[in-house]
Amino acid sequence: MMTETDKAYLAAFIDGEGSISLNQCHRGESRTKSYVLRLRITNTDRSVLEWIAATVGHGAIIVKKRCKAKNGMTRPAWEWYLANKRASALLQEILPYMKIKRKQAELGIEYCESIGITPHNQRLCEDIVSYRRSCKDKMGLLNHPTFI
Repeated sequence: MMTETDKAYLAAFIDGEGSISLNQCHRGESRTKSYVLRLRITNTDRSVLEWIAATVGHGAIIVKKRCKAKNGMTRPAWEWYLANKRASALLQEILPYMKIKRKQAELGIEYCESIGITPHNQRLCEDIVSYRRSCKDKMGLLNHPTFI
């Protein structure tokens, strides 16, 4: 159970070091386009990601890449991540504290509400496919705004 302080800290961490995205994937033999909500935090301090995983109760930590420090040395970086329903549930809990990525969090939560409304192994209707594509496009604009 997260305290309100934990929620605020986690929201700030995601705002500063995290990412919220909808990534395209292919499912099934028909290769129907689908999307997955991903919530990620990358950091060179594995202990803070371990704290997040323990506090949230979910998520995996993987070695992500090697980061080059100012002194030219490299060090490993790790990534903690959640996907779809678990990511949405966490975003709902911390939403009141989010500032920078609040719109992405709201869109991710909204997107996940469209998951599971069609029985397993049945083709999605065009309205749902179009809605999900629209969410993906909106998320892309939120994460990569164009500057005039």
